[in-house]
Amino acid sequence: MKTWWMQLAARERRLVALGAAVLAAGLVYALIWHPLQQVITRDQTLVVQQRADLAWMQQAALRLRALQSQAGRQTPPPAIAGQPLRAMLDAALRAQGLDSAVDERAEAEDGSIRVTFKPVPFDALLRCLAGLQAEGLQVQTLDLDRVGAGQVQGSLQVTHVAGS
Repeated sequence: MKTWWMQLAARERRLVALGAAVLAAGLVYALIWHPLQQVITRDQTLVVQQRADLAWMQQAALRLRALQSQAGRQTPPPAIAGQPLRAMLDAALRAQGLDSAVDERAEAEDGSIRVTFKPVPFDALLRCLAGLQAEGLQVQTLDLDRVGAGQVQGSLQVTHVAGS
């Protein structure tokens, strides 16, 4: 390689050196700089989205606390108290207009009911959950995914509160 280099004229050596420098710069850009920039851009977008999700969750937590405090002051409606779990759950869903969004209802061995639902207004779901709590029911599990502005979908599992 050294003999080949020495056989080149000074002008050719400068040209080959310049070409090698351009190639090295291109490789650094293609293999290091550009991928790093893509990762940084993706992470910045993710941070913005997660901050928006956090703000939404904080607002939802405030609304949930407000609804829970309202539900704590209410007494269960006499027409619903003492009914089977499924009837109580159906009545609560219907009262908030959520019954049409239910994809599936499944009764578990422990007597609880698992409900899977399509996108629903988050506020209506919170009112429904507060109503269930006021009726003496307990949400064992709640799995929600945000699907749009003020819309969630997911599932919940409901049972009677122990002792009621």
